[in-house]
Amino acid sequence: MNRIKFSPEPAKMRHAIAASFDMSGFSSFCNRPNSHAYLNRYMAALFDLFDVAFEDFWRDLFKDTSRLIQVPRPDFCKYTGDGALLLWVREKGEDFSNDFCTSVVAALRNFQRQLPQIVAGWEREWRASELPKIARFGISTGPVQPLVTAERLTFMDPGEVIDYAGHCINLAVRLQDHCPAVGFIVHEPVHPQLEGLAIMRALKMKGALDEPVYIFQEDYRRAESVSPKELKGKFAEG
Repeated sequence: MNRIKFSPEPAKMRHAIAASFDMSGFSSFCNRPNSHAYLNRYMAALFDLFDVAFEDFWRDLFKDTSRLIQVPRPDFCKYTGDGALLLWVREKGEDFSNDFCTSVVAALRNFQRQLPQIVAGWEREWRASELPKIARFGISTGPVQPLVTAERLTFMDPGEVIDYAGHCINLAVRLQDHCPAVGFIVHEPVHPQLEGLAIMRALKMKGALDEPVYIFQEDYRRAESVSPKELKGKFAEG
């Protein structure tokens, strides 16, 4: 029987940018009687496309800003059932430059915006319908605690980091789930410098205090026109 077993000895605290992404409608898709015919192909294609977000230098080259830099792949990534949790991990928070934080947000936003059209192409190619097309994101930053395996090769071996825990991880997940109609929420300490962002307060988040966040104005306007009831009580002016 497999076991979850961590070392009781604390590892050195690190700092991370945490991003949680979730595919809207994925659970409903899995419940469809014909989903098994496309599930593996869809998941493989989805995460191949996601990987390109961190290697496609042409995307950054033609952006209308000189401050974007190429974003490396996350240092830690795990599948979460409806999406993934991503962590960029450094020794201290100051190691994340503002250009880096901005570029992480830009890369994830670029992936989100191009996804519906690309998935529509898969539907035509595979003769499929109603594949999940919408990705929601929550992004945060802060200290994280590495969780280390109990098995060590030598006394000096620090052990292998097999997961992380921390408030910023929990917050990224809550931001991602806070308002699906908006669908892209960034905690204020990330400070992304992108056009079209507005500072607001996310209200009454599950298990969290009201938090200052950035959201894209176009997302808010779209949500306001399509799902005004969902927005009510979710945000206030920053």
